[in-house]
Amino acid sequence: MKHKKSIEPLIAIVILVAIAISLALIFSFWILGILGSTGYGTQPVKLALSEYYAVGSIAMFNIKNIGGSDVLLTNVFVNGLPVDVLTAFEYNTLEKRISWDDGSYVVRLKPGELVQLWIALPENEYFKPGTLYNLKVVTSGGQTFYYDIEAKRLVMVEPYLDIYVEDVNTTYHLDFMRRTWKAFNGTPQQPGTLLREGKLEFIEQTCISLKDNPDLMTSPFIVAYIPPKLTSDTYIWNDHHKGAVSSAYYHIEVIPKTVPYMDYLVFFEDSWLTGTPPGWINYNDHVFRVTWTKLGSVTIKVYYGSHEYTYDVYVGGKFAYKIRGYPPYQNITDPNYAGPCATSEIRDPLTNKTFVINP
Repeated sequence: MKHKKSIEPLIAIVILVAIAISLALIFSFWILGILGSTGYGTQPVKLALSEYYAVGSIAMFNIKNIGGSDVLLTNVFVNGLPVDVLTAFEYNTLEKRISWDDGSYVVRLKPGELVQLWIALPENEYFKPGTLYNLKVVTSGGQTFYYDIEAKRLVMVEPYLDIYVEDVNTTYHLDFMRRTWKAFNGTPQQPGTLLREGKLEFIEQTCISLKDNPDLMTSPFIVAYIPPKLTSDTYIWNDHHKGAVSSAYYHIEVIPKTVPYMDYLVFFEDSWLTGTPPGWINYNDHVFRVTWTKLGSVTIKVYYGSHEYTYDVYVGGKFAYKIRGYPPYQNITDPNYAGPCATSEIRDPLTNKTFVINP
């Protein structure tokens, strides 16, 4: 009987020590921000912020997955406000790490990867220089991580663009941030009646066949990502819906300090809203490249001017250029290039139609 009583206090002490150790581990995980809903028997989620800056309405930050399994980021907040993710890519390889589905995004971080994200505040919200902001990222498993970032004085041109067609008093608005477009009567400064609106589709292929993919022609714009790693012979080809007769390769030149996946080749069709039969639509009314740089500026290179209409183009609310044509502007450097997509002409940017828009 005495022997049994002497064992019970020992068992109680062992249990209390085990409980204390478990509570200490849980508290340590909570302090480190690595305890979430991963469950038992799985590797904890560990993320580390390594570099950041916030300018104007845009912020950039590098985040590293220091855990042992993939992490999916599904929401980002600044001071409690949900923000849009403009782009996300692996820091060293520049491979895209973001995907979109019906307006929602997912950013994937593989173990050991350093991923750079560019985010944008809600409309009419701006970072104030010298002010600390709370950045919150949320994973698909519900884990939440908090970081403090300080805004700097550098600003960036807002990621949207307007084409005002003077002849028909219509503005076409592209919002690269929210991946939407709309058309309305009036100027960008004095918008009138909304005519149409929709979602922008972004294309990653370097061979674009509208003839074989009519579903791409669901808006006045076709937007193609420029590959982040360029060579001297990088081209994007478009059949322009009319086969080899009007198809063309667009020669893509290197622009220093480009933000990967914020570099676009845009094909514009100004007859899209008029009910013109699909056989006439070729997305060749205005072709241009618009590139955001890490300096905060935007570079536009025009490949094809316009037909009989006059366009006023604005980027981030700033006037960029006016262009009108007939005959259309173009710069064909090789009429019969036997490329990987088809034999077509090569178009280089117009020598006198490169524009830089500073913040």
